[in-house]
Amino acid sequence: KKNKKKNNEKNKEKKTEWKFESKSDPGSYYVVKQVSEYKVSCTCSGQYRAKDRKCRHMKEIMLELNIK
Repeated sequence: KKNKKKNNEKNKEKKTEWKFESKSDPGSYYVVKQVSEYKVSCTCSGQYRAKDRKCRHMKEIMLELNIK
């Protein structure tokens, strides 16, 4: 007997997309996607301002996925 929650029928594997609500523009969302095993991308402009090219959304997801 399996007791699994039905998340997304088409995506039965690991989660590969996360949404973050904008702090400066509530109601707008940024999307972080896992594009490869060790890489994520984000739709916010913070990644272009950061010295390491990783915004806070990307860093949060990288930490969750144990990506360095």
